[in-house]
Amino acid sequence: MTKPLIRYNDRDVFIMALTLYGEARGLDLEGQTKVAWVIRNRAERRAFVGSSWLGTEGAVAKVCLMPWQFSCWNDGDPNSGRLHTWLDEFDRRGGANMEILPFINLATSVLEGLVEDITNGADHYHTVRAPSWAQSWPPTWAKAYGVVACDTIVDGDGETIADPRGHVFYSSLVKPGEKSASIPS
Repeated sequence: MTKPLIRYNDRDVFIMALTLYGEARGLDLEGQTKVAWVIRNRAERRAFVGSSWLGTEGAVAKVCLMPWQFSCWNDGDPNSGRLHTWLDEFDRRGGANMEILPFINLATSVLEGLVEDITNGADHYHTVRAPSWAQSWPPTWAKAYGVVACDTIVDGDGETIADPRGHVFYSSLVKPGEKSASIPS
């Protein structure tokens, strides 16, 4: 069973779609869906949006655009300029670039609850493999949260291991080392 409908508006959907484009366009649909659920889960948690935004339209956009939360919006990220240009165009004229359409459809499906949360309530993620710029990996923030999902593959010996091209998903509602099949909001 999926979560009930979250309140959102067209700008929330567009900003979520831009975030998915910037963060996850190189992933398959399952990976993109996981990132979309991280965004939705953050928008539904007071720790990310505060009491005044919880349950309101605009919460999705707020969590996407928070500084240092989704790297695609950070100054210096190769995606940032394009995303800001597309957002400015949307705010002035409405409408969207055709490149964004699949991400608008995914964002809407996740916000409508038409797609199951396959992250078990995750509100954080990082790649399994350290990016070239990382001084240490996993990131230091990861030590504070429990792992709730991980992209896996089966190796040559039939063992399930973390996919080095994949992601590890965490929930701020789960303590490190704690196991959880379902995360309450």
